[in-house]
Amino acid sequence: RRARVVVVHLLLLLLLRRRRRRVGVDASFLLDFAVIGFAKSGTTALMRYASSFSDVLAGERCDLVVNDTALLVHSLYAELPRPRRLPRRLLPEHGDGGQRGGRTTRPRGLKCPQDVSSSSSLDNYARYFPGTRLVVGIRHPLFFFESLYNFRLATSRRAADLLPPNNLTRRCVAGSLGVCGWRAEFADFLARLNKTPATSREEKALLRLNLPPVDPPSGVGEIFLYEMSQLSDDDDDDANGAVAFRRDLLAFLGFDDATAARMAEKLGPVPRVGLEQLLSPKGEEGDERRIMPPPEAVEGKINICDEEHWLIRAVLLEKAGRTSVWLREYFLRAEDVTVSSRERLVEILEGWMDDDPRRGRKP
Repeated sequence: RRARVVVVHLLLLLLLRRRRRRVGVDASFLLDFAVIGFAKSGTTALMRYASSFSDVLAGERCDLVVNDTALLVHSLYAELPRPRRLPRRLLPEHGDGGQRGGRTTRPRGLKCPQDVSSSSSLDNYARYFPGTRLVVGIRHPLFFFESLYNFRLATSRRAADLLPPNNLTRRCVAGSLGVCGWRAEFADFLARLNKTPATSREEKALLRLNLPPVDPPSGVGEIFLYEMSQLSDDDDDDANGAVAFRRDLLAFLGFDDATAARMAEKLGPVPRVGLEQLLSPKGEEGDERRIMPPPEAVEGKINICDEEHWLIRAVLLEKAGRTSVWLREYFLRAEDVTVSSRERLVEILEGWMDDDPRRGRKP
């Protein structure tokens, strides 16, 4: 059996090295799910939660961004164990994993927030991992920009070179450190996934970047879309709260209803991961150590609603409105797109149309 695995591994690497192939080998069986973005939308918190019931590659694995699919396949073989059964405490009382066909093993996954906006990554998912389920988080463009800008200030060694927010309304340029209005065009990047027709004049009017669909056009696997607010909704609302979100996410990953319900209860809430946690020294549980930022960098953090940021705020509010309409009218209606508590998500997205998005939000 070991020899057979090695042979299959070598064949996969050989095929994946042939990058001129228009259609590649299906390696989806190696990767059950991937959290592919967007940045600053709770992806770190979600992966910490996922690590309690799945086997995930350490850190951010963005091999597909640079077309190194072979390295990713090698890592999936070398770093992740063979499928392991879930602990008995996470299985339903009868212990058989629920309905026949439901998952009883730990899924295998990775995280790369760059993937969703990388044409190379999405093409590689379509070509080599068409059955891998993709988890995508979104966030109001205002707070996405604010959070990413402040994160760069606090963590980048080039923070002193970061341009003022009003100079970052268009594409990313030198001095943007990857923070710019272009990255908040969520609808355009999601449209590349080929889940909506994108043929009508009305839908095209909501898109700006004229990006081509994924290649091959057969597209990527199923999508689970969430808005960051859903990670911290009240637990006591069983239909629309955090418990329902966790249950729906687990069901999307292949667990049957009974197992998903028990796991959502036993595993508890998705952890909160703020900048202070990302920058804290290594703790007893082995959290990643980051270098604490200098005081002047922390003091430079922005509040996107301050009057001085009026230009970037106007640009981001326009993007928020368009993205909200496209998501509600097109993306959420796609057959391969799953959401948790559709009514709650639509309510959140309607809030994106508000000129004062902080109104009615939790502090």
